[in-house]
Amino acid sequence: MRRIMSWPWQQDLRRCPISQRLEFLTGIAYVEPHSWACVHCHKLHAVDVLDHPSVQRYLPCLVKSRRGPLGKYYLEHHHIQLALKLSRMGVNRPYLKKLLASSSTTLRENRSTVYTHTARPKIAGERFLLFEKISIGNDHGTLSRRDMQEGFIMLCPHQALPRSYLPTLQSIVRELCPSTALDDAARLALASPGREVQGHCRWCPTDFSVLFPSSRRELIFNVWHDFGTYGSGLNPYWSSQVWSDQYRRQPPIFNRPLGQSRNLYINAPSCITLWLWEGLRSRFSSLPAWNGLRSRR
Repeated sequence: MRRIMSWPWQQDLRRCPISQRLEFLTGIAYVEPHSWACVHCHKLHAVDVLDHPSVQRYLPCLVKSRRGPLGKYYLEHHHIQLALKLSRMGVNRPYLKKLLASSSTTLRENRSTVYTHTARPKIAGERFLLFEKISIGNDHGTLSRRDMQEGFIMLCPHQALPRSYLPTLQSIVRELCPSTALDDAARLALASPGREVQGHCRWCPTDFSVLFPSSRRELIFNVWHDFGTYGSGLNPYWSSQVWSDQYRRQPPIFNRPLGQSRNLYINAPSCITLWLWEGLRSRFSSLPAWNGLRSRR
């Protein structure tokens, strides 16, 4: 690594195609816990421990962003890059916990309609996974179609529900989001209270479900994203899930089985859970009670 850093590679790197530049810088950052590779300016940036998805940071290099559906969870590619790297290296765990911290936001559209968004990231099998829960609720009674039309629900760049069912607005949403999978699932869920309707996106690795509980007081969207393994910002697992014309204008590229992203998230423990378990084992393994606990697992 010292030889690489002392070699005057900056000038030679400028002559390379953008994709090669990013791959090279991402490779250097792979073993550098204090830096990350920028997809925009093609440079290495120093880690800022105050920069994590739960807070908005105005960094000049961030162009492609993936904000939560309510705009309060600011997940960027370098957050994923850093979380995967720090988890693998086992360093800077306080910052890693910030990168993997859950987030919850509640917004009130009017006196009765409430929108909530929860984000729970997880690393499993060296993959960055994200679960999101979005709900539209009514504090005063049954959720009406008018309540649902007052918000815009977007699960990924390809799956969205319009603010209303006006034909003109529907056509605009159809132009922006090429799939009707979410719209079809939402309509079926509304017609079948208490039934969870599942779906997935073929343009990006996103699974979702829609549930209209028997109480009819809220509409719940559960969403599972797979952002893949460590790599540059050109990785399609990331680039397909940020706003871009590239993946809206071409045929589906993620023909994955329904439920693959969901099962990855649900069936794998998070690295935080594993840390807690390892910490308990190192502290209490000498106690007789620990052996009894281990035998029951």
